[in-house]
Amino acid sequence: MDLPKELSEGDSMRMKKESETKPISPEKEKTMILQALEDACWNKTRAARMLGIGRTTLYKKLKEYQIENETCPPSA
Repeated sequence: MDLPKELSEGDSMRMKKESETKPISPEKEKTMILQALEDACWNKTRAARMLGIGRTTLYKKLKEYQIENETCPPSA
């Protein structure tokens, strides 16, 4: 079974450890999190994997940025 493209090729959205990159602004971080959630259809495990962070860290960021749970719209 092949991995999804974003996991097999790496993802430009991937957040890196603070020691590997310059800190990003809170606005940029929130935007990246929201984009990953939308791309993952609000599956937090997948979104965290896409961002290169742990699920617990994602939950902390959701609380920090007051991001509410949403659901993926039904497919047509």
